[in-house]
Parts: sequence; structure tokens; C-alpha cells
Amino acid sequence: MSKIKSLLSEREMTVQQLADKAGLSKRTLDPYVSGKAQWENARGHVLLAVADALDIDPHVLVKKEKMRARGEQ
Repeated sequence: MSKIKSLLSEREMTVQQLADKAGLSKRTLDPYVSGKAQWENARGHVLLAVADALDIDPHVLVKKEKMRARGEQ
């Protein structure tokens, strides 16, 4: 399970609820949630809005992807 999906599940939150709280469209978030887009390539305002809505440091989303790309756990 992706980090974003885990965070949403922990908070019992849907992608639409996250989008609403972050002030973004669900369409903007869908590629990141599905794994088709990487958080490290996200526009700054998208990454910051999502991190703020989830009350996490933005590095939480980006770090996991970088570790996975290097084969780390």
C-alpha cells in the first residue's frame, strides 16, 4: 500500500475529502494516490497543501518514494 493510501486509511479519509481539505481537485490527487505520479515531481503547492491537510511534514511523502526507488525499505 502506498504511503498516501496508508495515511488516508489511518485517518478514515477519502481522496475526495483530502482534496476538499487541501483545496485541490480529486483529479489533481488521483495520479499520486494511484502511483501513476510521484510526489517528488509534484508542484510545490500540491505537495504542501496535501501535507498540511494531513498534518504531516511534506518529506514524509517524498522520502518514501526515494527510498523505494533505491530499493530500501
